[in-house]
Amino acid sequence: MKKILLTFMTLFAGNLLIASNSITLTPDAVSGKDAMIVDYLPTNNLGTHPDLQANAWTFSPTPGVLRSLIQFDYSSLPNGAVITSAYLSLFESVGSNSGDHSTTSGSNEAWLQRVTSNWDETTVTWAKQPSNTTTNEITLPASTSANQNYPNIDVTLLVQDMVSSGNNYGFMLRLVTEQHYRRLNFASSDNSNSALHPSLVINYTLPITCFTLQPDPKAGEDAIIIDIQGTSNFGTHPDLQANAWTFSPTPGVVRSLLKFDYSAIPANAIIDSALLSLYESVGSGSGDHSQQSGSNEAWVQRVTGPWSELTVNWSTQPSTTTDNDVTLPASTSANENYLDIDVKNLVEDMINSDNYGFMIRLVTEQHYRRLNFASSDNANAALHPSLKICYNDVTGIVENKIPFEQLISLYPNPANDKLFIEANGLDVTQINIYNTTGNLVNQIKQLQNKSVGISELSSGIYIAEIVSKEASTRKKFMKM
Repeated sequence: MKKILLTFMTLFAGNLLIASNSITLTPDAVSGKDAMIVDYLPTNNLGTHPDLQANAWTFSPTPGVLRSLIQFDYSSLPNGAVITSAYLSLFESVGSNSGDHSTTSGSNEAWLQRVTSNWDETTVTWAKQPSNTTTNEITLPASTSANQNYPNIDVTLLVQDMVSSGNNYGFMLRLVTEQHYRRLNFASSDNSNSALHPSLVINYTLPITCFTLQPDPKAGEDAIIIDIQGTSNFGTHPDLQANAWTFSPTPGVVRSLLKFDYSAIPANAIIDSALLSLYESVGSGSGDHSQQSGSNEAWVQRVTGPWSELTVNWSTQPSTTTDNDVTLPASTSANENYLDIDVKNLVEDMINSDNYGFMIRLVTEQHYRRLNFASSDNANAALHPSLKICYNDVTGIVENKIPFEQLISLYPNPANDKLFIEANGLDVTQINIYNTTGNLVNQIKQLQNKSVGISELSSGIYIAEIVSKEASTRKKFMKM
């Protein structure tokens, strides 16, 4: 888009507004990332366990301590999002072989702490557990019943820390006092009951920037076109009319064209609102608004073809579309201003395709009816057409390096006969497929059409290790 010329137009920097948004994350067995770690089995991985425990117990008869890790994918949060609140819900693991919550030896209150280093649910163990911090940790109070759920735990500060630092490694759940016999036992994303999966609701805001375009005669691009003067140009007329009248005494129809320069809007912006204001052309030689023969309601339509205010005329008028057109109601007085006309959809259409501006025309072009507004060439600058646009720029605010694991995608998931691997230009050298107990069940040295045959696998959850020259990553998938 061309650079905006502030010399030739008034650009009012608007106040900063806020757009509120919310996402809910409830991962399933395929997309979830959580695991338990056990001190008495320090090298065992429990990345597909149905429970998330904060537990200290004896295990026939070895004493042991269990902690849990859980990480949510924040990639659906747009760059620049400001976290206003975040609530985590954990549900008791109904029917778990490990038992319910327990306070046999004392309080089972627990901490939710922010993890500060990377971990992989398919390989993490007690011996390789990630680091964590007590900063902004949350205390879960002792359970009051064996089957208690813990809904809407306020983890706002923890999520804010993860998002603001750019390092989201998730949460660790651990007992405050890791002394036998005490236990909290929640369902993980691998639990067979999907209604019990951990859930995180994040509310966030995006800054909205507003500015108003009110072009002067040099920057303004508007014109009227008249059917009885089909080859005449009126690109510097002080009025913008939607008019059907007789002109000594020939009947004629007048329409108007109006275009604003949107180059001040970032390429990735999302339009929040667009409000057009048109002002009655006070003292115009063409007269005020009129409904002598009936309603002077009019349409504001999107122009779909190019035009120049220096050459356009009725014979060369551009094409228009009725898509998302806006109806201006009949005037209630001869000097009425039309303020804050909602043209958001029209502006979005212009930005998403081509910006050729607006056409204003009567719904019924029958004499004698008229709307008469001031153009950008009007001597009174306060009456020039204005367009207030509010937008938020949800991408491109921060340029982040994409982690390797996000460059690799598997689809479809669940899959039946074939699993396709999209590597985004990376050179994949090997695929290793493991079952949930960690046993290698298949190894593929070469991809065929970016796919791997899995028809011989039994139904269930598997882990695909994708190896490239740059790095490797593991991703879960479900075989139907």
